[in-house]
Amino acid sequence: TPYLVYDIETIWDMNNLKNMKFMLWYSVISNEDHAKAIKYRSVSIDNLRKFVDFMLKFDWFVVWYNNIFFDNPVCAYNVGYSSSEIDILNKKSLDLFVLIHHLTWRRLWLNKVSQALIWAAKTLSSWMEWTQLLIKYNQTWEKALLSKVQNYCKNDVKMTLWVLLYFLRYQKIYIDWQEIEFDMSQMIELGKTAPREEESTKVDKWIFDF
Repeated sequence: TPYLVYDIETIWDMNNLKNMKFMLWYSVISNEDHAKAIKYRSVSIDNLRKFVDFMLKFDWFVVWYNNIFFDNPVCAYNVGYSSSEIDILNKKSLDLFVLIHHLTWRRLWLNKVSQALIWAAKTLSSWMEWTQLLIKYNQTWEKALLSKVQNYCKNDVKMTLWVLLYFLRYQKIYIDWQEIEFDMSQMIELGKTAPREEESTKVDKWIFDF
């Protein structure tokens, strides 16, 4: 089964997802061997609409870390789509953040999960550092700064893909001296269903991915 893993970076408007300005996107589609000879692709604002349409037609799972609550709606809004397209993306999504929350009842962010499971970390200390680099790049047009900005997003996609492969391989997570097992059908179901917490009714609880 191929999986489309993607990440977007934005200029934030904390009060309204519709006003989040798309800046950068990286994606990868795993092949039959998942990890061999895969290609990471960058998506600019100029071809964002084409890629969103590709995701809407993609036959398998769209994967990210918190894409149901953040990346899916933001990318849809940035190309003029609405809740109907977001619903399509969410139904085919496998959201690892949502999955882990179901299993552990903790909101564990990508950097901590990735370091614990696959010993890989983000390339920057925070989203704020990424923003500062982007601002400086827009002022100076230094290619080295652009490379750091792009690599941050691309590395997040790599981390997410390898966390996904970890879960596909072992189908368990170990936390607080407890081993939590799940099968593939549970992984798919839990990864596309928002936890009931009377709990996840506030979006602001879910959108931070540092």
